[in-house]
Amino acid sequence: MTKLSSLSVIIPTLNEERYICEVLSNVRCELGEDTQIIVVDGGSRDRTIANAGTATLILEGAAGRGKQMNLGAAHASGDVLLFLHADTQLPPSYRSELVAALSNSSVIAGYSPICFDHPGFMLRLYSRMSRLTFRLFHYGDGAVFVRRAAFQRIGRYREIPLFEDLDLLSRLRRTGNIVLLSSPVQTSARRFLQRGVVVNQLTNVLLVMLYIMGLSPHVLSRWYSPPGAESGRAGSKSANPAISSSIPEKG
Repeated sequence: MTKLSSLSVIIPTLNEERYICEVLSNVRCELGEDTQIIVVDGGSRDRTIANAGTATLILEGAAGRGKQMNLGAAHASGDVLLFLHADTQLPPSYRSELVAALSNSSVIAGYSPICFDHPGFMLRLYSRMSRLTFRLFHYGDGAVFVRRAAFQRIGRYREIPLFEDLDLLSRLRRTGNIVLLSSPVQTSARRFLQRGVVVNQLTNVLLVMLYIMGLSPHVLSRWYSPPGAESGRAGSKSANPAISSSIPEKG
């Protein structure tokens, strides 16, 4: 059975001062104090980096989840990588479900259904849809985990501005068994509330369909701007302020 000591949690951030402390506390609580947590910041202009001080390692790089998560993975020590959004929290059952899933050697990756931190019929409906195994109902906010060997074998995340999570899961499905855990992770409804739940969901459906039809993520990203998005800056920083070095991005 896979031990969680071989797990690295990678959290990409961009202006997440409101959420990062609580998320780090949640990860420590549910996965253990000795869990390696890597925060990869994409150029925050708020107190995200200061508030992430309890992370094992803090890196700074160019904005873009694909780039940030690849940078974090390059510095991870675990045999299993868990990519967690900065506004998503793990349920109390997550540890046992993860260990159970990884005890099956045929499982190379997985994710969780989601629930939101805000009530509402449409949000509850969207949450129920994420409990289905249909591939277009699952994205990075479902806390994607993957064995390092499988992640490296498929070539990591593609550093595209949109749907890097959908692309990764699609490539993983072609190489091995991917599982859907039982308990949902809780994620923020802020994007839906800012744009309007119906408008946001219709926009998501349209963008996904256009992506499947072959339209470039670079073109689609012009119609989609996640909360807090802004230009990042290059570089890297250890959680220990006395240790700082420049770490180039890998293409």
